[in-house]
Amino acid sequence: MRVTVGLGMAMLLAGCAGPVMMAPDASLPDGSLYQGDIEAGLFHGRGTLRRDARSWYEGEFAEGRMHGQGEMHSPSGVYRGSFREGRFHGQGRWEDRHGQVIEGTFATGEPAQVVLTGERGRYEGEMATWRFHGQGQFRFGEGGLYTGRFEKGELVEGRYEDEYRRYEGAFSRWLFHGQGTLAQGDPEETLSGRFEYGSLAEGVYRFADGSEYRGEFYYGRPQGEGELTFADGSRFVGAFRSGSPDGSGTLHPAEGKPVRGRWHGERFYPAGEKTPPELRAETVETILRTDNDRLDAALAAIQPQQPGLAEVYYLIVGGDGGDDVFTRDVVVARDALEQAYPAAGRGVVLVNDRRYQQWPLATRDNLRQALSRLAVQMDTQQDLLFIHLASHGDKAGSLSLDQPGMALPDLTPEEFAGMLAPLDIGRYAMVVSACHAGHWLDQLAQDDNLILASAHRERSSFGCGNASEMTWFTKAVYQHAGLDLSRPHDKWRLVESAIADWEQEREMAADKRSLPQIHVGKAFAWQAPAVPEPEVAAE
Repeated sequence: MRVTVGLGMAMLLAGCAGPVMMAPDASLPDGSLYQGDIEAGLFHGRGTLRRDARSWYEGEFAEGRMHGQGEMHSPSGVYRGSFREGRFHGQGRWEDRHGQVIEGTFATGEPAQVVLTGERGRYEGEMATWRFHGQGQFRFGEGGLYTGRFEKGELVEGRYEDEYRRYEGAFSRWLFHGQGTLAQGDPEETLSGRFEYGSLAEGVYRFADGSEYRGEFYYGRPQGEGELTFADGSRFVGAFRSGSPDGSGTLHPAEGKPVRGRWHGERFYPAGEKTPPELRAETVETILRTDNDRLDAALAAIQPQQPGLAEVYYLIVGGDGGDDVFTRDVVVARDALEQAYPAAGRGVVLVNDRRYQQWPLATRDNLRQALSRLAVQMDTQQDLLFIHLASHGDKAGSLSLDQPGMALPDLTPEEFAGMLAPLDIGRYAMVVSACHAGHWLDQLAQDDNLILASAHRERSSFGCGNASEMTWFTKAVYQHAGLDLSRPHDKWRLVESAIADWEQEREMAADKRSLPQIHVGKAFAWQAPAVPEPEVAAE
């Protein structure tokens, strides 16, 4: 920190640097005006030396110079105190135009041993060339206290302490930098070694529980190669990351032989034992390797269309495997559909679930293949395709496709419309149970289709989560109203009424309610297909 002296003061000091023999009330060569005592042609005694309205001195003079007690004003600030041969010298007080105050001892025009107070904080100690220099202490506002040796305005070696930390060692730019020791926390932990710009870079970390780490650091946390000695005397030597063992190394038990292996999370895995990420990777590989077989089997099981009969085919999707509710949702939808219509054997179920062995995954590619096979097996102009989609939905309408352990891209309404477009499926009914499902009506509504959406495009739907038996919308459509595609408007009134009652029971505000949506194309019509009477064998 440096204090500046304004041009006006500098000129005044320069103007009084040597004796000038003048008559009273006369102007000096630099334009300054003196009024006061004269002796032997020199300013001597009390007087006022004024350059302009903002720069002037009033006080004692001796042999032509400011000498003794006086008061100096300049554009930069005001000094009141002792002068010697035209300079600040002795006890004095300087206050600049920003309110910063320096009080104490001045020498040959500069602060020497003072107390400085200002907006940034308070300094008490030695100064040189108007900067902190020598022994002193400084506190930033209500913050920590710096004590030690200052050079050119900054602490270079000493101590820092606040409510939480104590540091002793080297500094640079007010940061811990160089060799030092930091104590922090309650119970106390200590870090000692080489600091770089505020953080320990290499050294020793002694934890409150008695364990100790030696090695490399990154932003004050163990990272890189190091050695951790536990409180029980065992040691791990190897790789660290973000403050903890993480990676290959050797575990030295308190008793027994060293063991090579890999540290992951809270546990050390000896060589040959697989870590959770390795096990997950194997599981993902198994899922991918076997998923094609499950999909092929599901597609091969779709029964062909029976000539002369208008039949129902279906695609049922549970998108987010992180919540079991969507797996239960698809089962409810499939069972209700197969009970309402002779659709058994004419559909595909795609589900993301931790129990991945039962159904093919709900991926965009599997959806595309399933739709293509259904279009081949059904009469696209006569039969009806029924689609049920259940998952989490985002504000743009995208449907979450999430298989635990795998990163799958979500499904947008636009992408699904693109899958349907080349298949020339003449008539279909769709149920979308997801937040912001109204976006699907915007993209897919046509004259010959029926779409039921669980929420307005700007609203959430309800009943998700592992604790739920099924989503509210699925419960309303399939169990409360009952599935009947021949009377969509009648059934829809029952769905809306059920959802409104459930939301009112939970005292949901009007602007939080889901507002389910329906689209019935003007050309959409469907009657339950006639089922042939079973043949009775003659007796």
